[in-house]
Amino acid sequence: MKANDIERLTKDGFLTEEQRTQIIERYGLSEERRARRVVLLLSLLAGALILGGIITLIAANWQEIPDLVKMSAGVALLIGFWVGYFGTREKHPIVAELLSLLGGGMWIVDVSLYGQIFQLQNPAVEGLFCFWLGLVLIPLLVRSRLLMAGVTLLTFALVMQAFETS
Repeated sequence: MKANDIERLTKDGFLTEEQRTQIIERYGLSEERRARRVVLLLSLLAGALILGGIITLIAANWQEIPDLVKMSAGVALLIGFWVGYFGTREKHPIVAELLSLLGGGMWIVDVSLYGQIFQLQNPAVEGLFCFWLGLVLIPLLVRSRLLMAGVTLLTFALVMQAFETS
């Protein structure tokens, strides 16, 4: 139900002004709340565009960045996502789910980065297995549905890759 519907019910006499106010406050149907959502969405879009610019800048200068800085940044992002998860899981569970997924994704980025820096020539199945080992128990500990789905897909990919490799 939208605020317009509540206004119509009040106009038709089904609701009193007090009931209308209580319903709008209880279910967050006010115009002010919608305006905050628009500002939040625009802020997220602006943040994504800034992040895209930073990623482009880093990609253009990737060879000049020292290996220690690359690994330190990867580990710092991994830790940052998990600290963010634990900080937001009570108040903002959806944000926490996203942060847990990003934290799991940073694990594969760090594993791949390690392989790239040290020029490891291992088969893809070994990299997937290393990623799987580091990630398989985390969804059970933090109860993240997105991460559980990711680990399930990763397990399937690992098994398929293992059969294909052998």
